[in-house]
Amino acid sequence: MNSTPTQFEAPVKSRLRGGTIAVLTALALATVLLLSAGREFLGDSSVATVILSALIFFALLVFAAAYGRATNQPVKWLIFVVWWGLMVSEEVFSYRSDIATVSGANFASQAYDQAILWVVALLALVIIVLKYPHSLRGLFHGDYKWVSWITLFSVLSSAYSPNPAFSLAWAFKLALVVLVVHICSQQIMELADLKAFIRVTIWAFVFLTVLPTLRSVFIPDPAGEYGTGALEQRFREAPTEISGIAGLLAILCVMIYSKGKPKWSLWVAVSSLVIMVIAGGKTGIAAGIISGILFFGLQRRICGRL
Repeated sequence: MNSTPTQFEAPVKSRLRGGTIAVLTALALATVLLLSAGREFLGDSSVATVILSALIFFALLVFAAAYGRATNQPVKWLIFVVWWGLMVSEEVFSYRSDIATVSGANFASQAYDQAILWVVALLALVIIVLKYPHSLRGLFHGDYKWVSWITLFSVLSSAYSPNPAFSLAWAFKLALVVLVVHICSQQIMELADLKAFIRVTIWAFVFLTVLPTLRSVFIPDPAGEYGTGALEQRFREAPTEISGIAGLLAILCVMIYSKGKPKWSLWVAVSSLVIMVIAGGKTGIAAGIISGILFFGLQRRICGRL
């Protein structure tokens, strides 16, 4: 009985490594050719960032698809990577400090760039749905039907918005996220799947916490538009949001931490709490503390230890 996994383990890993390396190599060569052929076109840093981000996202999807096939979970890791990509897309093309103040349907250029990752995520989602149509089953049944109906009404209400184009853009992302979360929920069959989903979410929150923090540290606000103090000039990118996301990251890390296991999640939690406090977002700090108290209180850990 114990020999069966051993017989297939090597071929599975070999197929994974061989197929993935071949695809990534072809992708790398295509990237080099593209960069060589379009030097003038890629002179714009925004265009280069879009292409590089899309290629990285596509490479992650290819690796996830190969890994999913090798482990007989063809949808799980692919949809988890799509979830991760949707979460981090806003920080890849952050435009909080450079929002276009124009009327009509014109947005900041970074907003258009961000939408490209949404389109890549949509293509991956379409492939999943076409190959596994049962993945949409239950979208309007059970507890999830309320999420689906609210999303549908939100999309329809965009027509009554003062700026329908802006509302439809975010409604598109909302609908995309709802579909992705629904398919993710179908892939969670046991505790190991739930832990994998939370880990993917944690690394997305790490990205969402670290990137704006590094921007705030290394690119200060010399004009003083966002405050007169040194800390205000540094953490100009929505300090309340940075503190709030860092607090959520700490709670997620505590969720998966257990004694006798690697302590990486504990160190990430401590680091995120430090960022939460340094960012100085009072509302975010308060929300993080209250959420932490509720988390431990609902688990009765405080009463048990007392």
